[in-house]
Amino acid sequence: MKKPGTIHPAIAIILLVLVTSGALAQESHVAILLNNVNSRLNYGSSINRSLHGYKKDLRGFQAGLSWQKGFTKNFSMVTEAYYVKKGGTLKAGNPLNDVKSTLKLFSVEMPVLARWHVNRFYFNAGPYVTYIVRGKSMSDGEESHSISFGTDGFRRFEAGFQGGAGWQFKIKRSKLALDVRYTHGLTSISRVDNLYNRTINVNIVVRRSFFNKKRNDLNP
Repeated sequence: MKKPGTIHPAIAIILLVLVTSGALAQESHVAILLNNVNSRLNYGSSINRSLHGYKKDLRGFQAGLSWQKGFTKNFSMVTEAYYVKKGGTLKAGNPLNDVKSTLKLFSVEMPVLARWHVNRFYFNAGPYVTYIVRGKSMSDGEESHSISFGTDGFRRFEAGFQGGAGWQFKIKRSKLALDVRYTHGLTSISRVDNLYNRTINVNIVVRRSFFNKKRNDLNP
């Protein structure tokens, strides 16, 4: 018969694991995102291959915040919210419209990523949602015009997934990270055609820890 106040060994082990993992967890921090973005458009399986030599990246930007919440030494969750310019360009002579054309999309994007840490390296993966605030379309010989979001135009909402990896090191109470991210749109942004966003980001991010400051010395 157990004495009053004693703890079952299994429960004691679970509590010990929880306390230890919490003490060694990745710290929670906020990062400011100010980055360049290279994006292009995918036109669906039926025609995208024939446009391969005509597609050109559009240089855009990203501005917002990233929040990491640490759970264990090797796992954290990352939520981001930022304003981003994406789109793509087709060179002249392409089989779709024959002229050089560019589509620019200005959006608010929110990914939620699982992050696995291995020493100074980490890997990200997770879904994202986007709300397109406005867009511009332009072709050679024509003035740019705003895109429409009606039944024969574009969709406001887009969804997909992001994946990538990074490497980070400490600078006093901050961390400098080189982050490479790929964004793959799963829903068409056009109501009448197949049109998907694709982006690649190579970012340098300065992360400052505002919480769990005592843990900084425990993490690489």
